[in-house]
Amino acid sequence: MRRFLFDRQGKVCFYLTGAGVMYNVFNQAVGRLEREPGLALDMTPVVGATGQVLAWFDESFLWNQKGELLVFIKGAKPEGSLELPKTKRLEFKPEPKPAPFQPLLVRAKPPEKSWRWATDTLGSWMPENYA
Repeated sequence: MRRFLFDRQGKVCFYLTGAGVMYNVFNQAVGRLEREPGLALDMTPVVGATGQVLAWFDESFLWNQKGELLVFIKGAKPEGSLELPKTKRLEFKPEPKPAPFQPLLVRAKPPEKSWRWATDTLGSWMPENYA
């Protein structure tokens, strides 16, 4: 099942496949969810091809390393006074290409959620050709 990730304007900027691979709107794999067996975290790291943690996913929201909100899935329910924008229609055809990632063992601690929008975008954390 694909889950589309919406930015602060309500526009689709990335999507996740059922295999946990994250793609941009150009259908390039940019990261993958790295669920570590036996480790129960409330957030899962999104890891890039080189093994760096790009963001954290909690099944509804994607957070940067500072705990600021980057994107959300449709139907997500924020806490506090944060309001999410109305989601816009898809402007591309999802056709994921095979992902070049190998499973990695990632040991990192998720950030504290701040429930405020990040000043940067998820694309700003990625190599230029992925954003």
